Amino acid sequence: MATNIYQFNGTLLATVADGTLNTSAAPIAFPGKGYSNYGAPVMQDVLWVMQNFAGAITPTPALQGMCWYDTGSNSLKLYTGTDWSNIFKDNQSNVPDTNGVYNLGSTTNKFNNIFANALIAQVDGGTGAAGPDITLYRNSPTPTVSDNIGRIIFSGNNSSDTEIPYGRISTTIINPVAGSEQSQLQFGIQYNSTMTNVLRINEDRSTQMLYDASVAGNLTVTGNMLSTAGNLTVNGNIVSTSGDMYATIFHGVATSAQYADVAERYESDAILEVGDVVVIGGEKEITKSTTDADVNVFGVVSDKPALKMNDKAGNDKTHPLVALLGRTPCKVVGPVGKGQRLVASNIPGVARAAHGDETTLSILGRSLEAKTTDGIELVEIVIGRL
Repeated sequence: MATNIYQFNGTLLATVADGTLNTSAAPIAFPGKGYSNYGAPVMQDVLWVMQNFAGAITPTPALQGMCWYDTGSNSLKLYTGTDWSNIFKDNQSNVPDTNGVYNLGSTTNKFNNIFANALIAQVDGGTGAAGPDITLYRNSPTPTVSDNIGRIIFSGNNSSDTEIPYGRISTTIINPVAGSEQSQLQFGIQYNSTMTNVLRINEDRSTQMLYDASVAGNLTVTGNMLSTAGNLTVNGNIVSTSGDMYATIFHGVATSAQYADVAERYESDAILEVGDVVVIGGEKEITKSTTDADVNVFGVVSDKPALKMNDKAGNDKTHPLVALLGRTPCKVVGPVGKGQRLVASNIPGVARAAHGDETTLSILGRSLEAKTTDGIELVEIVIGRL
């Protein structure tokens, strides 16, 4: 009676007649019932399977799913049913036989830890092609805010030969709603045996440095730069070509300024305009000048001061900026010569040309331009009793 040999999928591979040895159906031999000395081919089969048919000659006929250790290339190969595919090579680069076809693990069956010294590279002859990708995929059916999507951890040993995470890159969900997804990306380092986040890219695309930031070269800012805690130390230059710079306290040496006067905020008893001449007095700190050649003349409401002192005291309506030094527009009535000294007039908030007999204490400043009209106009002046 013949013996049927079935593959694992249930298909018939071979029928071996009694007393015969089949060596054509597979790389191993199948002895039929009553075959003389059947133990020899069986033990030979066991050895060859145990060695994965180790040799330089391809085992034939190959069956789908069988492995062969090719001693010619020192590689373990898997027969796919149509071709041999490299699984791993000894002391060599382990690459698939076909580009972009094979996966390491699957969405349901995953590796836990992979230990390797690796270089991830993509070689192509095109331009503008996408490079190699590393995807950390958290397949969660119910993603929520603050879910940690994945982390890349850089580990090494300490002096006690204990593995320590020395660096970390992590991503957190801020908004999982489809069409409005948002996330944060954080960078962390070891600090005094504690993993500490030092840099965060927020969901609004802003970058937040969580500790002191030191720049050795040039720092060019085209948008806004915000430090909510800590210091910004720059050994080079800070260049802001199109925006403003704000801080609670500046320390350093200024070499230039965009505008021309030094001003300070003082509380006024009325809303003042740019160019108004003021004196100390009134119901608040300052008021418009009303006395001709007033020796209490104090300054002029500034237009665009280079330095704003006491700037948080109020706004332009309640605490106007008064120019105390430098050049600024000033309301002047009547003609005035270039370089001529100015004093307060009897018109509220308006200066006039000095006649020469006024006391030095009444001098407000000097005109930087000539004015020939009789009316009230803004004239560029320099503040000071010069």
